[in-house]
Amino acid sequence: METEMLLAPCGMNCSICSGILRTKPICVGCASEQPKPRSCEHCVIKRCAQDKPDGTCMTCPTMPCARLKRLDARYRSKYGMSMIGNLTFIREEGLPAWNEREFHKWQCPTCGNLLSAHKSTCLSCGETNPYYVIRKP
Repeated sequence: METEMLLAPCGMNCSICSGILRTKPICVGCASEQPKPRSCEHCVIKRCAQDKPDGTCMTCPTMPCARLKRLDARYRSKYGMSMIGNLTFIREEGLPAWNEREFHKWQCPTCGNLLSAHKSTCLSCGETNPYYVIRKP
């Protein structure tokens, strides 16, 4: 595998976030101590997960809590990905298997760069993102 995926405390794959994939201003991921977008800085889930042994919701006895369920439902309906699914997969299969799965799943079939879960096309070549959920008006 060529790329190590960045796991956020909630189970988001930060590597496929448009904040990391865009050129300016670039985000460094939820787990980093460097400055991040306001939404990440003030994330209630991230603050809660700081107290967990691995810094994620995965080891929380109440996983998935109501907040994580709401976030997961929004991401499943808008972006075709599941944070709870990611955390469950990592717990059952391990982080290396998740990294491998995510790298291959989100790799653009045309240019090989990572697709963004938040965009309908590849930010590098414009290829259609097959995982992006088409929203109806």
